[in-house]
Amino acid sequence: MRNIFVIFLVLLILSCTEENSAIGVPSVEIISGPAEGSTIYNENVYISWKGNENAVDFNFSMDGKWHNWCQDTGHTFILDEGVHTFSLLSRNKLGETQADTVSLNFTVDAIREPAFWIKSRYTEACRDSSFSLTVMGENISRFSLGYFLIKWNPAHILIQNDYPDSVLINKGNYIYISDAGIDSLIVYVGIANDSLSGDFPLFHMEFLSETEGMDTVRTDKMDVRDIRNHPLTIKTDITGGIIDIK
Repeated sequence: MRNIFVIFLVLLILSCTEENSAIGVPSVEIISGPAEGSTIYNENVYISWKGNENAVDFNFSMDGKWHNWCQDTGHTFILDEGVHTFSLLSRNKLGETQADTVSLNFTVDAIREPAFWIKSRYTEACRDSSFSLTVMGENISRFSLGYFLIKWNPAHILIQNDYPDSVLINKGNYIYISDAGIDSLIVYVGIANDSLSGDFPLFHMEFLSETEGMDTVRTDKMDVRDIRNHPLTIKTDITGGIIDIK
């Protein structure tokens, strides 16, 4: 009887060893998305991947922000203007991670200048936490004075700062903020230099997340003029900053 038990134990150990030895090194490859080093003209970027026979789940990051391990094989990102780095890992049943991270670098240039837009275009926030957004300008000439009405849904988002009527000096911009309410903020901006090239921050806003759900902080209305008080036709991305409260 004892010999039978020993034989059974040896067979069990051998079967486990054979099963573990059959679990090889995991690896993963990107099968769709932007080409390495390319420039794309859309802020919605879908990237998909495929693991080898040893890969059971994956972890990915965009610009250093890692996701949780999952079995997803694709994800859509909403990205700001500029250079981005996507990174990807896989692991096997034993929790062993592949040695080298798969990476992809590309540039997003979705906004056709001259334009104003809200950064970040997509933000994940926990309930009762604060987050910030910035109104950006891109390649705007002859801009001297501006009126901006920023709006949001107070059921999901509240203004964090207590904005009294005030004058702020920010990188040479003369900013007058007034009429901060529960669902809107009016900002008047004056620019000393009437030619602004590249991407530049115009003004900054702090918010507090409330109930769970997805909403936006958007540029609802604006009036931009040159030094002679003539109106300028400048685009604004009214979808604004998308806030996903978890």
